Amino acid sequence: MPPHKPFPEWIKKTVHQDPAIDGHSVPCVTGGCTRSAKRRLPEYLRMLQARERYFSYPGKYLHPEMQILLGREGNPGRARPAGTRADPGCRAPARSELCRGHVTTRDDLPDGGAAHYAAVVGALRASGRKTGIELLIPDFLGNVQAVRTTCDARPDVLAHNIETVPRLYPQARSGASYERSLAVLGAIAGVKKKTGLMLGLGETREELTATLKDILDAGCDILTLGQYLKPRKDSLEVERFVPPEEFDELRKLALQMGYRYVLAGPFIRSSYKAGELL
Repeated sequence: MPPHKPFPEWIKKTVHQDPAIDGHSVPCVTGGCTRSAKRRLPEYLRMLQARERYFSYPGKYLHPEMQILLGREGNPGRARPAGTRADPGCRAPARSELCRGHVTTRDDLPDGGAAHYAAVVGALRASGRKTGIELLIPDFLGNVQAVRTTCDARPDVLAHNIETVPRLYPQARSGASYERSLAVLGAIAGVKKKTGLMLGLGETREELTATLKDILDAGCDILTLGQYLKPRKDSLEVERFVPPEEFDELRKLALQMGYRYVLAGPFIRSSYKAGELL
């Protein structure tokens, strides 16, 4: 096992808790049950102060994580019985101005769970609250109709993360397909579309530039670029810590290429300042 790369100074961050929100949490909903988000999220306090809420919609497992981060689908010990669904009506958040949904594929359902996710958006709209909604969707295994179903629900923003350059997909996104993810972005219509990449996995500038062009060609002009950080011992190693100055260069490059909105930096995640897009 290669030695752990020491964190450079720019990746270290001191969190100053706001006494006004001490003891609060960002509610995440999974299977109809509320749980507190982990404080290790870089934007945790900012989300509280901005009155943003993050929801995780039920996937095959109750607490799925991004495969690029953990190298697995979720916690097999907490598997949900096939075909079960939670009540979407319970998901309308209290006193929040932005609801960001992280959607995970339901392989056991014909549409990957798209109809349920649409019902969640419908329930939020029916609540009467002025809540902006962003959905982060999977590739639905190439089911274009499932993508259209989520579009027809009319969230304010529909996001699907490309995550990395095509050469690194076998290691970083085993089972996923770069071309399929581009097709998902291309199929999103009628709503704002957004994607994100994590840097530091070994991609080259040439590969990254080509990927940014592919994303633009798919009609997506909202982008987030962040630093990949290894969260677990069995996760992929960090190949390189990208300095803040390089993130600034990449942001300028993306804007010059034609992107309308770009957030780039070591602490940026796809949910960062999502409310600014509404």
